Amino acid sequence: MADNLNRMKSAFGKSSPALKLLLIAALFCHLLFLLNLKFRFLNPFSHDMALFRNVRGADFNAVYMAGRYARAGENLYRIPTYDEGIPHTRFRYTPPVAFLIGIPMSLIPNVFIASRLWVLINEILLFINILITIKMCGDNRRLIAAVCLWLLYFPFAVEIYMGQFSFLMASLLFWSAYCLSKGCRRTGLAAWMGAILLKLFPIWMLPLVWKRAGRKATIASLTALFLLTVPYFMRHRDAARDFFSLNMPAAAKNEMQPYGGNQGLRHMLLHYRRIVPALPQRTVSALPAAAGLALFIFLTAASLKGSWKPMPLFALGTALFFIISPDVWEHHYVLLLPFFVSYYIMKEKPGWAFWVSFIFIAMPTPHIFSNLGTNNDLPPAAAFLYFSIKPLGNIIFALALMRDLTQPPAFKDIQTQ
Repeated sequence: MADNLNRMKSAFGKSSPALKLLLIAALFCHLLFLLNLKFRFLNPFSHDMALFRNVRGADFNAVYMAGRYARAGENLYRIPTYDEGIPHTRFRYTPPVAFLIGIPMSLIPNVFIASRLWVLINEILLFINILITIKMCGDNRRLIAAVCLWLLYFPFAVEIYMGQFSFLMASLLFWSAYCLSKGCRRTGLAAWMGAILLKLFPIWMLPLVWKRAGRKATIASLTALFLLTVPYFMRHRDAARDFFSLNMPAAAKNEMQPYGGNQGLRHMLLHYRRIVPALPQRTVSALPAAAGLALFIFLTAASLKGSWKPMPLFALGTALFFIISPDVWEHHYVLLLPFFVSYYIMKEKPGWAFWVSFIFIAMPTPHIFSNLGTNNDLPPAAAFLYFSIKPLGNIIFALALMRDLTQPPAFKDIQTQ
């Protein structure tokens, strides 16, 4: 760690005045994200933070309460009740999250202190990721800018305000790709398994993991995932029913119900249909499904090819999540942050597509200009613009990755020593 920090210090000393100023501004921006937890001056810039302005950490509270339910032997996924005294959203993760994170956190009697501990853990994760970035980046001229990318990312402010777990998952995916690049199979597999326990979508990176980690190790990991989840659901059928009802059928339900916090591709198409009513309703779900299938086939073929580096393939797999998922909230976009940073490091010339996609996703939504709870009352064209910025940023990033993966050698090797 000391060597990495000394290298960062040296790079800062040799950098231009503009880069030094950028890093200072980035650190100040990140400080504002933390101060917003108390003073809430950034809340008008985000639908979710404005909606939950009086309930900070609502998503963290769901895991905290799931820990309490687990200790009491209750259904982890049950509907919250008012008499619990702790406002929270419903728990949606796999059972190990409740047992491995929820129970330890719920042992802290004060949920406010527990939620602040979770913010601290996120800051530690960020620090670890920056240390890995310093190690990965072989070009000292890019090092300062790469660190700034970590800090100038508004979805992270939403993430820590809501008490979400997406940045933990982003970090696990980042570590998995990095470790597989180094040849550290066990650590890479463990991080990949942890990410799947938070959200199921990394399972479609299985071909890459199989190719990189080997058949026996991958089968052992899948067996462990099975044993960590399926026996619990077989024993608690009500929990299994609630888990799948919370996570699986949302697509059909939300296509017809615009919601101000949804920043996904399907929701963007739903608002486009308000401009072009002749567009068939089925297009709203069929187009993302078709695009997602094509991208999945491309990802699988590229993964099985075996010559590609894990980092851009993990990036593409994460971008696939945003294309097919019906429910995408602003904080979810922290999942792309490690891969924006790694792309910037690994590309000789990142190009306009990278910068446009990063800016679209890193900046706040135009919520402060709408001043509406759901944004459904905006004129159709304005609503489409509002809900298209981040999905288009993801599409541009995915297309850039696909272009680069068909033009070897598009990516430089990362430093792993």
